[in-house]
Parts: sequence; structure tokens; C-alpha cells
Amino acid sequence: MGTGWSQDDEASQSQPNICGECKDPRRGNQANNITSGNIGNDVVKAKAVQDGESEAKHRGNGQKSMNDKIEETTKDLHNLEAILPYSDSPLDLRNGIFLNQKRQKYWVDKKGKKCFMVYARDLSIVWGEDNRYWIWYPANDASDDESIEVAELLDVCWLEVWGKFDTKNLSPRTTYQVSIVVMVKQQAYGWDNVNPVNASLNLPDGSKSERKVNVMSVQPREQWVEIPTGIFKTSPENQQGEITFSLNEYRGGTWKRGLVIKGVKIQPAKD
Repeated sequence: MGTGWSQDDEASQSQPNICGECKDPRRGNQANNITSGNIGNDVVKAKAVQDGESEAKHRGNGQKSMNDKIEETTKDLHNLEAILPYSDSPLDLRNGIFLNQKRQKYWVDKKGKKCFMVYARDLSIVWGEDNRYWIWYPANDASDDESIEVAELLDVCWLEVWGKFDTKNLSPRTTYQVSIVVMVKQQAYGWDNVNPVNASLNLPDGSKSERKVNVMSVQPREQWVEIPTGIFKTSPENQQGEITFSLNEYRGGTWKRGLVIKGVKIQPAKD
């Protein structure tokens, strides 16, 4: 995984092709996902040559080049060369680097395991570009002073958010947890009398994990909260394929608001 909200009159509040009968609005809707890791090593090599030539002019005898230092630091990080071409910021793997124009973030934990955040802009949100129902605005990322875009629900009865991620970019032989990161606003409404929101994770082998979430019970309000969605383990070869994740509620037909989507966090599960 926008501007303000327009409301002309009472009739304009009806949501086309969704509410009333709550018809499926997904026909013709295309996901805006960007899957990282699909670039060859030639780009990395070209960047390495350019950086090496530049630094060679400035380093003294006996000093290691930047490429040497990066190679020593990252030699054990799986598939790193396929990820770095997407970087939007200087290399700082502990604090993280933004990828794909801040649609994703990549970092390593204290054990050297790879972690990712798939932000709202890299997710598919039904009616997400219609500012009558959703608005987009910048919010600070908790780990630094950089801002990313988040999506706030203004009023919908058909909630559907989903995304995907290629597991080949994760650390092999590692148990990962997938969590959807949301904020519930103080003025949230419409969640009490509807079916619980469904958070799900689909794995490459066809297995699926789901959990029901009562949005009004998400605490604390006005803060980012991680909703655990599922756990999976990467193989030694790490060739499983894509995982997909979603957050939806469209059976109740009740208008609701006050949910903010930050993204989906993929990180090693806690011991």
C-alpha cells in the first residue's frame, strides 16, 4: 500500500457501486503494488564502479574504499544487491533505508535479520484515490524524521485493503510475523455494529491465516498499533514466492470512518 473531502448534498453521500447492496467495487480496480527485487546485478555493479572511482580520488594509502566497507558489513545479508537499487536514501541498514519512492522501507535488526515495511502507497485501497472517502497526508516515520504518506478513512461501507511482497528478499531460515499497522482516531464510528474486520495472510503454498479484529477495541487511540496477521517461516533456499495480505470488511454495509492505514510490517517473530 489525496486531498480533502467534498460533500455537495445528502444525495452525494451515496457511495457508487458499493453501499446499499454493497456491490463489489473491485472490477476494474488495479493494485499499485511494486514488488522489489526484480532488478539485475548489472545496476549494482555499475553503481559500485562509479562510487569506487569517485572515492579512489580521495582516500589515502591503506584506507578501505566505501565498497569494501559495505561488502564487509553486508556480505551475509541475503539478496541485498537486488534491493539496494531501489534505495531512496544513504545506506544505513540499522535505521533503515527507504525504497521505491518511500513506498517501502528496509532495515536489519540486531541479529542481522532483514525487515521490511510496505507503506500504504504500495497497497491497493478500494476507492483510495477518491477524496470523498479517503484522504492522504504525510506522517513522520517513527524511526527517523522522514515523512511517509498515510491513508485515513473518511467514510466507506466497503473496506478493502490488500498488498503483496516477494519473500525472496527476506532472510532464509527465519520465522517472520506480518502485522498491519493502523491508527484509530478518537472520532471513529461505524465499527460497533458491523462484522469484525478481517485481517488475513496468504502464503505461497496456499495456506492462509486469518483473524477478526474489533476496531473499536484497538488501543491506544491516536497512536500506531500493530495488528498481528500471521506467521510464516522462510526456507533455506528462500524461494517460496509472494505472500499477500489484506484488511477488509464489506458484509455489514455500515458506513464507518476514523481508521488510518500506515502499512504492513514484515519482521522476525519475537522469540
